[in-house]
Order: sequence, then C-alpha cells, then structure tokens
Amino acid sequence: SAALAELHGADLYLASCCLLERPGALLAFERHFLAAVPAFLLRMGKPPSFAAEVQQRLRERLFVGRTPRIAEYAGRGALLSFVRVMAVRTSLNMIRDGSEGAGRGVQVDHLPLVADADPELSYIRVRYREAFGQALRDAFSGLSEDQRELLHLYYARGLSTTAIATRCQVVHTTVVRRLQGVRAQILRETRRLLRQRLRVTPEALDSLIRVIDQDVPLNLDSCLGRCDKTQA
Repeated sequence: SAALAELHGADLYLASCCLLERPGALLAFERHFLAAVPAFLLRMGKPPSFAAEVQQRLRERLFVGRTPRIAEYAGRGALLSFVRVMAVRTSLNMIRDGSEGAGRGVQVDHLPLVADADPELSYIRVRYREAFGQALRDAFSGLSEDQRELLHLYYARGLSTTAIATRCQVVHTTVVRRLQGVRAQILRETRRLLRQRLRVTPEALDSLIRVIDQDVPLNLDSCLGRCDKTQA
C-alpha cells in the first residue's frame, strides 16, 4: 500500500490508456503534456518550428513502434517530468546532430554554423534562400491528393493524429506512419532538386540546409494551395 501511495495514479492511468489506444487518451495527452513542450524549450532560443519538430519526434517515440517509449513510464514520477526529460534530450540530440561541420570555412562546400551576424552567412542566406524555398514548394507539388489532404488536416487544421485516424477510419499508428512517409518524401525530393539545381555535394547540401532552413518564409497553406492549382 505504501508503494501504491507513491505512484502518480492518474498519470499512470493515462499513459496506460495511450499505450492501449483507448478513445480520447491520446488527445488528452496532447492537450496536457505535449502542449507544454514549447515552454520546456524556451531557454534554447529556438523558433516555434523547432518545438513543433520536437513534439512530432516525441509522438513517434512515445507511441509508435514495437516498444513505444510510453510503456517505460511506471508512475514513480510525474508524467509531465517524464515528458520534459524526453523533450530536452530529443532537442539536444537534434542540436548535436545539426552541429556537424561547424568551423570549416565559408565556402559553399563547407558552410559554418555561426551567428547570424556573420556577413558572409547573411550573403549565403540571401543567395540560396529562394532556391531552397522553391525546391520545397516543388516537392509539395509532387504529393498525391491523399498526401496533401493528410498534411492539410494535421498542419493547417490542427487535427490530432487520433482525430485524423477516426476521420479516415484507420488505426492511429497508420496515420503516424503516413505522416512520417510524407515528410520523408518531401525531404528526399527537396534534397534531390537542390542538388540538381545547385550542383553541390551531399555534404555541402547538408550544411546549406542547416544554415538556411529556419530562414525560409514558407507557408503550408500556400504550398498546399499551390499543389492544388498545379494539379487542377
């Protein structure tokens, strides 16, 4: 009884319901726990898109796969603390993975990841930003109607993966996998187009993307709208 008294019963119940895909559980988790992720990352000084990426990676790690990470939560601490630790670790891993190649010079083939005040980096951003944005928009134009609808529901309308699963009459993990697939397809096509148009090495492309990807004024609605007009 003493051990049970120390458990965070309500948190453990919600985590168990999420693991078993009970109706409403994932939506409650989104509202009360994943919604807090941006606040956890405020001190890192990253844009909202960074927090959104962390949230998406947490969804995948917590609820997708043969051994979802939510199964590791045992109720001995607050679920919010569990999510906070995972969010911080995920963000640090993302920053670490994006820091490779720093300090190698300022040529296009070896772009450094330094402060925005660097005038040469500013020049690089101005020169390649439009090419990056255009490649991304063109990648969107190659999506199927179903893929565009999925992105529209999730990003533009803000529906949760659970709500989309209900709407499409599929299981939640199917929606998550489809989102992952669409994102991967857009990334592959964007990279292919950039390599083709800029004629740079894969290493140079990785550095270029890390430098300018947060500086591209890309609106999802306009991209999806452009896709609709292209295929009309």
